[in-house]
Amino acid sequence: MNFGRDPVDVAIRVGQLPQAQPMRDAPRIDLEMVDDWSSVHADLLMPDVLVPVCNPSLLEGTPPIRNPEDLLSLGLIHVATRNHAWPDWYHVFGITDERIQKGPAFGHFFMALQAVHEGKGVGLIPRPLVEEDIASGRLVLPLNQATESAGAYYLLCRREQKNMPAIQKFRKWILSERDLAH
Repeated sequence: MNFGRDPVDVAIRVGQLPQAQPMRDAPRIDLEMVDDWSSVHADLLMPDVLVPVCNPSLLEGTPPIRNPEDLLSLGLIHVATRNHAWPDWYHVFGITDERIQKGPAFGHFFMALQAVHEGKGVGLIPRPLVEEDIASGRLVLPLNQATESAGAYYLLCRREQKNMPAIQKFRKWILSERDLAH
């Protein structure tokens, strides 16, 4: 995305700011939020926290899940835009296993999430995308191990437009929502 040429006033993107130091032992994000940061203002909205989730039926008749390695027997669902997520998540626990790379890969989280809902395996999904499903019981955390990725969610806009009335009103609203969540 390029605020200089694209007809976009604001965007919510996930990734790292250009001056950010990479977090050690955190799942990497290879997404490029903006290709030219020279005129971009960024407001931090929330960290990118990944959680392993699955359909409760996937756990029926299986031994209890006690550690990250136990998830491998359930099958891992991958997301192409986060191809390092599972390997980096397992690296945090010192686990290397060829099964980490196996499993279906989907182009977008919503497709991976559909496969999770269908009981096809365990997905490593950003927590905001699955909070309602977890609260309702449609999905479960087979292992309550949330992991902050190397990125975060940001509200982006042109620096010279951040105080325009409509953008300022939107920024004020979304930042107040962020503050209520903390």
